Amino acid sequence: MPPKNTLPRKQQEFVRHYLRDLNAAAAYRRAGYAAQGNSAEVNAARLLRNAQVAAEIEREMQSRAQHLNIRAEDVLRRLWDIATADPREIVSVAAVPCPNCWQDAPYRDAPNPDCRHCCGKGKSQVVIVDLDTISPQARALLARVKQTKYGVEVEFHDQLAALEKVARHLGMFNDKLTLKGEPENPLQLLIQQVQGSTLRVVGSTDQL
Repeated sequence: MPPKNTLPRKQQEFVRHYLRDLNAAAAYRRAGYAAQGNSAEVNAARLLRNAQVAAEIEREMQSRAQHLNIRAEDVLRRLWDIATADPREIVSVAAVPCPNCWQDAPYRDAPNPDCRHCCGKGKSQVVIVDLDTISPQARALLARVKQTKYGVEVEFHDQLAALEKVARHLGMFNDKLTLKGEPENPLQLLIQQVQGSTLRVVGSTDQL
């Protein structure tokens, strides 16, 4: 861990505000720097490249992680669970009888194949499963469930964003967003660690 740096007051304020939400431009403004147009984004990015500021941010992040007993591997595994979860474990679309399917016969769970109104296709209905039965990965994906005047609303975490964070953490992207396919590909190793998979990355490079 790098030693604590003595930063000018505004830089200290920038670090403090940046660690609140990791929004560099907002932290730049909240720290009291004058900003016009897109100068906050430009100057905040420059501050993040400052060696002493970067070292202080790293020191504070490590201090918080140690205080909360959070390991990078735990965060990475959580992101991987979100990225690879199947939303259909929670919400699916089922075909159920239309209002005319079984008018002249006992009601059935499935659409009537002889129904002349829906031609046996029925109508679509969103089905939400019992959340106590879903996998840990699906629970990680689930952001919120709430009752609205239109029914139950289910929100998920962004899977693509989680996958990108995993890939960037593992150094899988270069400036051209190329997926590295070396034998020791970090994603392959992560898959083997998390899922015990024997999947291999095909090809030397895959353009995303």
